[in-house]
Amino acid sequence: KLLDLYYADQIDGETFAVENERLTAQINTLRDETERVEAERRRLDVEADQFEVVAELLASMDVDQLWSEATEAEKKTLVQDLVDSICIYPDQLTVQVVGAPEIRVKLEEVGLRAGSRPVVSEAGLEPARPRGHQPLKLARLPIPPLRRGGAG
Repeated sequence: KLLDLYYADQIDGETFAVENERLTAQINTLRDETERVEAERRRLDVEADQFEVVAELLASMDVDQLWSEATEAEKKTLVQDLVDSICIYPDQLTVQVVGAPEIRVKLEEVGLRAGSRPVVSEAGLEPARPRGHQPLKLARLPIPPLRRGGAG
């Protein structure tokens, strides 16, 4: 249409050049965006295929058997990498697994008695992580810090 306007002498050459440049830039921007969206779609398709492979592998695994055959070091690594936090309350505890909804468990379900005082080691609830994870923020812990010295 722009070219038709130019040929019909309804716009001059300078206006035609400016508008042609603007429209060409818009077209190029849309082409680039289309290529970016298509590349992202292809990447997501590959990830979805990989997810399906992992999901099938996990579905075929006997987790109880793997856990029973794992060494203590392997179990510790799994727990450190998968568990974000554990909070102990008077009647329940909550477990936050990385990337999953919070799990609430009654103390009796894990062999603890309601109202009993939980034992917390000097290291606290979270052991030191050798691969640079950050420790839990003390403000998030529902347990008061250990008392130092004196009768207790």
